[in-house]
Amino acid sequence: MKYLLILCCLLASALNGKNLNQDCKTTIVITDCSDQPVVGATVRITKCSDGKALGTITDARGRASFAVCKSDICKSNVTIVGYTKKSARGIGDDCSGNDQKSTCKLMICDKGN
Repeated sequence: MKYLLILCCLLASALNGKNLNQDCKTTIVITDCSDQPVVGATVRITKCSDGKALGTITDARGRASFAVCKSDICKSNVTIVGYTKKSARGIGDDCSGNDQKSTCKLMICDKGN
């Protein structure tokens, strides 16, 4: 009985750890109208699960990566000097991969305020 209880506790811990989305990664790729990467863009997302806001800057390939599953991104906001792109729900539909490992593309062409 004692061993069964220990086994149940270990199993519950293992299953709970899998739900923490530790293996998730969503990469957002920002390009301009010429399909060139936009370097130094500020990308902010809001997680659905806890409302936490996260942000990072795009690298030399126009990529911003987050350790978050795609389905847990409620909204995103990309800010570049002279350009803006906002998404009220999620990160758009141009995504490849699965929920745990995905790459989403955003093209920014229109100047915003």
